[in-house]
Amino acid sequence: MTIREQSKLIKNNIINSKIAVKIIKNSSWLVSEKVFKMIIGVFVTAIIARYFGPENYGQFNYALSFTALFTVLSTLGLETLTVKAIIDEEYDEGTVLCTSLILRVFGGIILTILASIIIRFLEPNDSNLHILVLIMSLTMVFKALEVIEYWIQAYQRAKISSIIRMIAYVITSVFKIFLVMLKGSLIQYALIYMLDAIIIGIGLVIAYLKKRKN
Repeated sequence: MTIREQSKLIKNNIINSKIAVKIIKNSSWLVSEKVFKMIIGVFVTAIIARYFGPENYGQFNYALSFTALFTVLSTLGLETLTVKAIIDEEYDEGTVLCTSLILRVFGGIILTILASIIIRFLEPNDSNLHILVLIMSLTMVFKALEVIEYWIQAYQRAKISSIIRMIAYVITSVFKIFLVMLKGSLIQYALIYMLDAIIIGIGLVIAYLKKRKN
């Protein structure tokens, strides 16, 4: 093996090592976020479930499950396309993210209207459920700001989103505890659910504006 080949091999090993370290760090932040939310979530969820009782909390989960069917559609399958476009650098990064944002906002609005109409047909006499579904469906519009996650995935910078999500979870958990202390309603609890998406969305946008390279 020549000196040139040896140096090339060493260089490739160094590059591969750096990539491996980056992947491990990225994964560790994702795991840490999940564990952090799980630990806090066990206590907060128990407090909330006990406060609202089986009937009210069951109604909330029904509205949440119903909305989740539409939330899956709200991403419009843009994740893979957007991440690939950013990595390939065929198009301007800002243009790609802005286009994804606009599509998801319009998709969220349409699906919110659709979810509100369908729930009225399924449960015509439950006005409280109608409001819950409307609030949770509107969350899809705010979740459109999470297109910044595509940029984070492209550059493997999970630390940014993990920290933002953990901060948002702590803030909303405090609000949930105050809700119980102040004898709040199920509608207010749904608004806290929406607040979580708003905090995360704004946090991701601010982080992107500070951390972007172009």
